[in-house]
Order: sequence, then structure tokens, then C-alpha cells
Amino acid sequence: MTNNQLTDKRARLRKAAQDYQTALSWYQENLDNPNAEQDCDEAAAAFKREIAYREMDIIADLLNEIGELQEHRKAAAEPVRYLNKFSGACVTLEQQPNAADDIAVYMPLYASSQPLTDAGEHFQRGYDEGHSRGLTCGKLYKGDDQMRQHRAECVKVYRAEINGGEID
Repeated sequence: MTNNQLTDKRARLRKAAQDYQTALSWYQENLDNPNAEQDCDEAAAAFKREIAYREMDIIADLLNEIGELQEHRKAAAEPVRYLNKFSGACVTLEQQPNAADDIAVYMPLYASSQPLTDAGEHFQRGYDEGHSRGLTCGKLYKGDDQMRQHRAECVKVYRAEINGGEID
């Protein structure tokens, strides 16, 4: 199915669900009205046609997706690396056991489902923040160009790490 077909299918399904909700609400307010009951039945039939009578499959799929989303959120809540605000180095807890506790030096980095460019921008902001807090470029580097080059290299390495080893 193409993206346009999926979008159309979702729109039809959403409309059928809304029509059913409206008809059901009207029927519940007018239980003695035979037209309300007939409209509700027709809306329910239209909704079932739209989901192709796959209610149980859809519910099972939704429950699986909810479970996967909960697992993903739980995993995303744990930092995957720690950024040294002063050196720009990324470390794991195995490499630097006190990184989680030393918030003055280390900033936690989390796995993200956001686009890779956003993760890189987040890394750059953290890197820049670390340098602006503790070091001037002149003390660590001979100039701004060296600092930018080092930052770009760190971002490249970080992106490769969160992208499964692939470099942009």
C-alpha cells in the first residue's frame, strides 16, 4: 500500500469511527426513535466494513504496539552515553563509572527516536554548552577553527554510534 493509500484508508476509518460515535450518541439520547436505531446500525456496519471485520486482529496489533512502545520508552529513559562537558568525549558507564553521578562534568545522552539530525544538533548544543561553561577555546585549542573541527568530529562519531556504526 502506498503512503497516499494509507492516508486515505486512515481518513476513511477515522470518518467511519466518528460517524459511528455520533450515531451511537444520538441513539442513546433517543432510544425510542426507530430512525436513531437504524442510523446507529448503519454506522456500525459502515465502520465494520471499513475495518474489514478484523476487530480482533486490530485490537491485538494495537496491544502489541502499546507493549513495544512501553518497552521503547523504558529503554529511552536510560542514558546510553555521557558527554564530558569540558573535553567533548562521550563515555559509557563502563568506561567512566562515576559519569552518572558527576553532573557538573557529564551530561547524559539518551537514545532517541527523533531524526538523526536532531540528535546531532542536541549533541552540538551539549558540546558547546560544556565548552562555554568551563573552557575557553584558547586554553584547549589554538583557535576557534580547531574547536569547530573537534566538535564536528565528535558529532560524526556520536552519529555513527547511534546509527549502528554507519557514518553519514
